[in-house]
Amino acid sequence: KSVYAMLTDKSGELFDLSVDPNKAAYSEIQNKLKDDKKLMRTTTVKGLLDYFTRKPYGWRDLDILGMLGILWKNNLIQIFIHENLVDEKSHTFKNDLAHKANVDTMVVRLKEVIDEAVLYQVKRIMNDTFAENLPLEEAALKQGVISFFERKRDFLAGLKAKYGSDYAGCKAVAEICQDFNAILRSSDALTIFNEIIARKENLEDKAETLEQLEAFYKEGSHQQQNFQDARQIIDWYAENNLLENLQSLQPVVSAMTEITSLAMPFPKMSELANLVFQAKEIQVRIQEEKFQRVKTTLEQDCTAIQKELQEALSVSLTEEQKKTLRENAEKLSQQYSAWLESLTATTPNIDAYLTASANSVNNFRKLIGATLNASAKPKARSKLVSVIDCIPIANKKISTPADIEKVLEAIRTRLKQELKNNDEISLR
Repeated sequence: KSVYAMLTDKSGELFDLSVDPNKAAYSEIQNKLKDDKKLMRTTTVKGLLDYFTRKPYGWRDLDILGMLGILWKNNLIQIFIHENLVDEKSHTFKNDLAHKANVDTMVVRLKEVIDEAVLYQVKRIMNDTFAENLPLEEAALKQGVISFFERKRDFLAGLKAKYGSDYAGCKAVAEICQDFNAILRSSDALTIFNEIIARKENLEDKAETLEQLEAFYKEGSHQQQNFQDARQIIDWYAENNLLENLQSLQPVVSAMTEITSLAMPFPKMSELANLVFQAKEIQVRIQEEKFQRVKTTLEQDCTAIQKELQEALSVSLTEEQKKTLRENAEKLSQQYSAWLESLTATTPNIDAYLTASANSVNNFRKLIGATLNASAKPKARSKLVSVIDCIPIANKKISTPADIEKVLEAIRTRLKQELKNNDEISLR
């Protein structure tokens, strides 16, 4: 079997050094590591290859790499690259070791046996702080610790992805993640355990905060719903306060604003729930009162349009003009019916309906005015004419029938002349 195949094999085959045919060779490698540690000498994979390929050993590179791989895979040695412990999931390392690449950067150390007192201390911290009852055995304890902190870290990281950079508790999340990241930075069990012990006080101080964050942000959380409702009411108040009297809501909104502005509002969630309940009652009452006012105004405006129509139809208009007015009034009636049917107490920007209604009434009145002006007859040109002024001075004395004819002809001629420039003549 190749070195790479052995390193990537997941069959879970048990390795017992005491009965292995190469037991003596493994012991030589381990003793070499012990001696180098005593001398405070850094041991690399390349150094081991150089050492064991020479006399008196004369081993092959492939055999040395294979034994190192087995010792590493069975957690008997640790390998570091640039002071970072190589993780068992690192395919790059497995490929490099199998092909003898970058071996001068691979530092080899014996796996240290962790004191049981350390294991117990970590187990106690996890149980007392997070109510996590983990096994005392090293590998199981390490796995349990990593699983717990990775799960919590993923949850906290998801808050930023979902809610952005500014959300309730974001500063506390950043502080908690600092501890979690430090604990998970290394894959070495002892390093992880020492970080937990060193950060014991921080973990204890933030444990309640972590519980509050999880309770607040869990799916279907009533706390989060109340928080969102509070912010919606606060926003609604800010948008409408200048347009109408919301004085009855002001004290409750101020109290909710104070809580929702806190960096850690979670301890006040019960108080916030009561405030939201009060605010909703006041908001519903205000919205219902305004809805009724708007509805009444729309109904009155619709009736006013019908009255204007009836008055306009009673005057002298052409049938075509009456038809136009009726059609416009019918369209407006349908519009008002649609408005009244869709309107509710929670309709946004409800004041816009009042503006639209007032414009509809004014525009219809203008239409009626324009129609009446178009149908009015032009004023007749009239002139007042004195009959006596139509008769020449010489003919004003009548003594014969012929004189009468002269007078009548003069009047006729004058009146015909006046009609050329006037529509009617009034005589005096």
